[in-house]
Amino acid sequence: MSAARRRRIPARVLMGASVFSAAAVFCTLADFRILGNLAHVFMLKFGAINWTVINQLFAVVAVGLLVASAIIYQRRTSGACTGWWASGAGGCR
Repeated sequence: MSAARRRRIPARVLMGASVFSAAAVFCTLADFRILGNLAHVFMLKFGAINWTVINQLFAVVAVGLLVASAIIYQRRTSGACTGWWASGAGGCR
């Protein structure tokens, strides 16, 4: 099978899957203890940190990166302008 005829997963399907994953993680994992542990870090009280909550923070950050990459992929494959310069005075090139 040639590279030109290779089938891709539609960008809308990937976007939907990433948003569904984000909703699932935010609804099941994210809670107020993440902010509490962040306060302990800034006060340099590392003994008071609950490391399982830090693992939740890593999961939330990873899902945020997943959604961001899905948005970037969708914009690139749809032919939209990418980058911060696209909304400037020059527009798309």
